[in-house]
Amino acid sequence: MSGDANSDSAEQEQLKAIGWAAYFVIALIYAIYACNWGDFQDRSFWYCLGRGLVWPFVLLGSFF
Repeated sequence: MSGDANSDSAEQEQLKAIGWAAYFVIALIYAIYACNWGDFQDRSFWYCLGRGLVWPFVLLGSFF
């Protein structure tokens, strides 16, 4: 029985890691887009990356 609990925990940790990786990849793609073709072409890449990392919390703030 304890093997099942460990495998469930391992699966949850793996899903969490995949979720965070996807989150950062989307932020990176947004930053590249915003700096090259978006409204923030005059801003630095780091500014665009910061916006990419923060926008989900702004958009979905009521859920967090």
